[in-house]
Amino acid sequence: MEASLFAQMISESLAKNKEEFNNLSQLIWAHPETQYDEHFAHALLTDFLSKEGFVVEKAYAGVPTAFRAEIATSDYVVGSHPVIAILCEYDALPEIGHACGHNLIAEVGIAAGCAVRDVLLSNSQTKFPGKVVVLGCPAEEGGGGKIDLINFGCFRDIDFVMMAHPFPHDVLHCITLGIERCTVEFFGRATHASCQPWEGVNALDAAISAYNAVSLSRQQMKPDWRAHAIIAKGGTVPNVIPDHSESQYYMRCQNMEDMAILKSKLIQCFECAAEATGCRMVLSWDPKPYLPLRSNRTMASTFGDFAQAENLVYGPDPGLHGSSDIGNVSMVVPTIHPRFFVGESHLIHTREFQKLAGSSKTQPYCLRMAKIMALTAVELFINKSLREKVTREFDGC
Repeated sequence: MEASLFAQMISESLAKNKEEFNNLSQLIWAHPETQYDEHFAHALLTDFLSKEGFVVEKAYAGVPTAFRAEIATSDYVVGSHPVIAILCEYDALPEIGHACGHNLIAEVGIAAGCAVRDVLLSNSQTKFPGKVVVLGCPAEEGGGGKIDLINFGCFRDIDFVMMAHPFPHDVLHCITLGIERCTVEFFGRATHASCQPWEGVNALDAAISAYNAVSLSRQQMKPDWRAHAIIAKGGTVPNVIPDHSESQYYMRCQNMEDMAILKSKLIQCFECAAEATGCRMVLSWDPKPYLPLRSNRTMASTFGDFAQAENLVYGPDPGLHGSSDIGNVSMVVPTIHPRFFVGESHLIHTREFQKLAGSSKTQPYCLRMAKIMALTAVELFINKSLREKVTREFDGC
């Protein structure tokens, strides 16, 4: 079957349902829900996929707002034919809603999944064995929802994974940084700040000392290292020396070997602050670190070839690197995570991008991305040598 015919089938599928896809995105945008609280989006997407003929498992893997929706050819055999997962995200950020555009990720994932379904279940001339899975992944914004799914074994029967993220630029070979998060608490002794300040041990001083030490350490950090923090608690009133402070730190690196070095540097800053002020320190690490993305270059190159046919030419990565739990997925199954421009170059996690994500003018870019993703998935289904090459690259890493 000619690739042009597959492209035509996919285009027709997307055009047929584009109003419904846009409606899903708009409704999710209008009802922002933070990590693990995405009940509206979960119900909306699973009801739609059920209506579209997918076999849907709600509250998948014991996570109330995760889901798995799948559809397979009648001759699909477990373990013998490929399974391709297209991931959706739909959680929002506190206060600024869908400023990361996860409503658009959901739209692209649902649209691509439906287009692949239409090819898989088309007439006998185009039929080939396989299964497409649309996987609903909650809590990307700090909760590590995909890590929950990995730990539950949800990717063991999946051969290839793809998703796409809106961004200020089109990026094919995406880089995400690994991230470790920690909370640093200092405990001192409260006293009146004017009558007997010498009796106190100032936990806020410890927090500020640690913060400044980390800032001074940046001169010795590599260009792709990141360390940023907030002081979340630093006292209640100025005339009481604070006996407790709490700071939250994020550390990011492009590889986990460097992360171990960066963590060691910051721990030294925390320990020195405790010693200098006489405070006791308690350091707590987030149990779900995000790993750097290992983008499968073979899959990404195939994606790029289809993108070029859709007049999308990728330039170099502009170096705007965040973190995502898609990196953890990429360590257990071949994965791609291209980023796509949605009409205006607003940086994500801003109010400007939040407004853009709710605009219907982003849909042409979403539909183009869904088409490229669907074409890539279909090529993986029909091209055994491509599947083998992707797997060899993944196994060789």
